[in-house]
Order: sequence, then structure tokens, then C-alpha cells
Amino acid sequence: SSGINAEYGEDTERELKKIAEFLGVELTEELKKQVLHEGKFETMQKNPVVNNSSNGIDVKTTPFIRKGNVGGWRDYLTGEQSTELDKAIAKVHAVGGRVRCTLENN
Repeated sequence: SSGINAEYGEDTERELKKIAEFLGVELTEELKKQVLHEGKFETMQKNPVVNNSSNGIDVKTTPFIRKGNVGGWRDYLTGEQSTELDKAIAKVHAVGGRVRCTLENN
């Protein structure tokens, strides 16, 4: 299934429970169902607020949300751009930040 858990390789319901607990929100079955639905890639891709079409952007010619495939960046970045991004991420890590992705030139 595509959605948040497919992208992050996590158990979505488990992570949702952690977030709700952290925020002090009661996670009812109805709310859980709604959040899981809204978090699906296909749902977010169609949402005007998320896909930027509410800002007048034509998402058919300039998609803000692409295909949702892991590694899809390879279709958009050159090797040089990828290297620069790797360097930027390394700087974030060096100061204790957390970036949850790896970029490889394959």
C-alpha cells in the first residue's frame, strides 16, 4: 500500500498512536481512520492544500507532489545536485540534526 508507512517503512498505526500520545490527543477509531485516510499518498496528491493547486499552480504541468516512489529524486536531480544535497545533509547531521533519507548515486 502506498502511504506514509510505505515511504518511511514504519508501522503507521503504531507511529500515529505515539504522535497522538505526545500531543495529548485522544485517538478514537473515527479519528484514526480519518488520519490514516488523509495520510495516504493518493489522498494527499489530490488535496488542493497539499498539492499546491490552491495557490494557482497547475499540478498537471508542474506537479508539486510527484509519483511518490522511493528514489524518485533520481529522475529530477543530476549527480552533481545529488552530491551537493548529500553534503548539506552531512552538515545537518554534524550539528546533531536528523535527516531521514539517504541519497545514493546508482
